[in-house]
Amino acid sequence: MEPFIAQGSGLSFSDRENLLQFLGDVDVSVPGRTEGRRSHHRERYCMVRYLQTLTGESLLEFPLKIVRSESPDFFLNFKDCSVAIEIRDIGTERSQEATTLLERSPVGTFLEGEASLVRPGERNVSMKMRHRLREFSVANSHFP
Repeated sequence: MEPFIAQGSGLSFSDRENLLQFLGDVDVSVPGRTEGRRSHHRERYCMVRYLQTLTGESLLEFPLKIVRSESPDFFLNFKDCSVAIEIRDIGTERSQEATTLLERSPVGTFLEGEASLVRPGERNVSMKMRHRLREFSVANSHFP
């Protein structure tokens, strides 16, 4: 299912159960940076998780209409008011570039071969190293 992509598209929900069932059916997968990721993938993931959390805590009123737009990314329209939601990526340009470079680095390159990131006997070294390097780049992104 590909909701929350087309601008101006709106989805209406009459009650909590209706919304939760819909959200459970939405594909929230987000491709890697070098595998065709687009802004709508991240925005859909964030919106679904946000709505699931609000609904789970009974913090939404119904009926509810969710409208996709350009800026802000979404409107939540309730009976008496509307709420605008803008999804933003937070991180320095340098950390974003480092993460993309890491995804583009083939197995066996310097980024994949840091011995300090490998434990003896690990078989799936590539994925574990990518994860640890991502954590490292995010944790150290505050450096100039």
